Amino acid sequence: GVASLRSDSRLIITGPMERGKTREAAELIRRAVAEGLVASDHVFEPGPTFRLLTRDDLLDTFRHLWEHRHPVLIFIDDLPYRFRGQGLEQVSEALAVLDEYEAAYVISTARSDQLDNSHYEWLRQQRFLEIELPDLDEARAARLVDNAAGLFQLQVDEAARSELVLAADRTPARIVTSLRLLQAEGVTHVDQEMANHLAGEGLAELWSKARNQVEREVPESGLVLEALEMFHAARVTALTPLVLDYAAHLWRRKTGRLSSWKAKPAWKRGLDSLARIDVTADEQEIAYPDGAVEGRIERETAQQELGAFLERHWRLFHRWGFRDVYDD
Repeated sequence: GVASLRSDSRLIITGPMERGKTREAAELIRRAVAEGLVASDHVFEPGPTFRLLTRDDLLDTFRHLWEHRHPVLIFIDDLPYRFRGQGLEQVSEALAVLDEYEAAYVISTARSDQLDNSHYEWLRQQRFLEIELPDLDEARAARLVDNAAGLFQLQVDEAARSELVLAADRTPARIVTSLRLLQAEGVTHVDQEMANHLAGEGLAELWSKARNQVEREVPESGLVLEALEMFHAARVTALTPLVLDYAAHLWRRKTGRLSSWKAKPAWKRGLDSLARIDVTADEQEIAYPDGAVEGRIERETAQQELGAFLERHWRLFHRWGFRDVYDD
C-alpha cells in the first residue's frame, strides 16, 4: 500500500491477465493523493511521445517541480508490453533522472506471463518492489458483484450472487463482463439459473460474446477491433491515427474498393460503441483491455502483416518527428 510506496518508492504490481492490476494501481494512487504523499496534478503517465524525450527534456519537465520541492509520481501501466528494447532503455533514462530527486515515486503494472528473466533483472537493477496481486477473496468478490450490479442497474438475487462470487477464477473482469452482458441483453433481474450459466463460461467466451453484441449493433466497430487485434498481437502501440488508418485498409481489402472509406463518421460510431467494452481513445492513443483483443492472431503473423502496412507510412513518422517510434 502507501506505506510500501513511502519506504521503497518504486512498486510494480504483477498478476495474470484481467486480475485487476490497473484498478489496484489506480486505487493506490488515489490513496497516495488522499494521504498527502503527492498532489493529484503531480501524477504523470508516459504518453506516445515519451520515447522522443531526451535526458535534458526530462530534466526540464521536472525542474520547476523540484525547485518547489513538490513530490512527483510516475505511473507506467503494462510495463513489459509497452516498453521493450529501446523503449525500456528510455524508461531507464527517466528513472535515472528521478534518482536525482528524493521525492519521486513510481508505480507500474505487469502481466506475469509477459515478464521474462531479462525483465526481472531490469526490475532488480531499478530497485522495484514486486507486489503480486492475489485472487479476489470471497468478501472482495461479493463487493465487486454488488458494485457492478448497481452500475449496470441489475437486481441480483442472493442465490445468483453466491454463484457469481464463487465463479471459477474470481477475476474482476469475469464478474464485470458477465453482468455487462446481461445488461446489454436487456436483463434487469438476475436469477440463479442465469448466474450458473455465466459461471460456467470462460473469460474468453464472455469477451467474445461482448464483442459480438457490439458488432451486431454497430458493424463499424468490428473493423476497429480487428485493427486493434493486429496492433496488440504485434506489440505495437495503438496510436489512434494508425489504428484507424489500418481499419480503413481492412475495409478496402475486404470490399475490393479502391475509393476512400468515409472514415470519420464510421470511426466515431465504432469507437463510441467500443466504450461499452472498455475500449477508449483520445487523439493520440487507444486504450483497451487485453481480453477484448487477445488470442486470435499469432504474434509473428501480426508483425509481418502490420510491418508491411507501416512501411507505407514511414514518411509521416519522419515528417512529424516520430522516427524513434517508427523504428521501434
